[in-house]
Amino acid sequence: GRLGILFALGGAQGFVGWWMVSSGLRQDKMDVEKAEEWQLNTQFATVSPYRLTAHLSSALVIYMLLLWTGMGLIDKRRLASTSAKTAAGMSRLWGVAHGAASFAGLTAFSGGFVAGNHAGLACNDWPFMGGKLIPDDLWDDKLGWKNLTENLVTVQFDHRLLAYGTLACTAATIAQARALPLPPRARAALHTVTALMTIQVSLGVATLWGGVPIELAASHQSGSVAVLTAFLWLLHAIRSANPGYRLATAAQGAAKAV
Repeated sequence: GRLGILFALGGAQGFVGWWMVSSGLRQDKMDVEKAEEWQLNTQFATVSPYRLTAHLSSALVIYMLLLWTGMGLIDKRRLASTSAKTAAGMSRLWGVAHGAASFAGLTAFSGGFVAGNHAGLACNDWPFMGGKLIPDDLWDDKLGWKNLTENLVTVQFDHRLLAYGTLACTAATIAQARALPLPPRARAALHTVTALMTIQVSLGVATLWGGVPIELAASHQSGSVAVLTAFLWLLHAIRSANPGYRLATAAQGAAKAV
């Protein structure tokens, strides 16, 4: 079952980690004539940004599966709507929150390429990049699709766009939840998402303005995990009971009233 999958993923993570590290152990890794294409394009990044991102992504997947499994064991409660209007509102909230969580995951994924390419050093101003809303050098014909993963300016630009998308979806989630009668645990999760998103955006801007100091960069990376954690907590707290359960509950209430 799920525990078996988690065990297998945990074991595979060790191999993924070694696969990543091995890309930085070559004796000739600074030799221009013998370097691989990704090394030339990324100005000789310490390890392959592809392998680093794969290692980060697999770690996040394992963490989120463990967290969701643990929350399911601790709290089995689900929300049962008392009216069709509330049920529709909760359904919309579930969809918007899922979108926000997905954007947060994609932003964290793109952060692997930012770290692997040292792309945070490409432009250190905000809200502009190189003094422009849309920076120069976004596309290099020689790189083709690899601009998305090896062009330092493009990698940072994409990370910013995904962060803006996450922020917009989070705002939509807050707006949708405002008029709904959420239980205290769901409201607490929503407040946590709001606070952590505010901190995470602030850390991202401070990291850029500060020239990517290791302390702020590490805090920003940790912040992405904290944001994902809060979103999973929120999604778990607003899970709805299945329609059959709601109908059965309503029928029981009607029978008692008679």
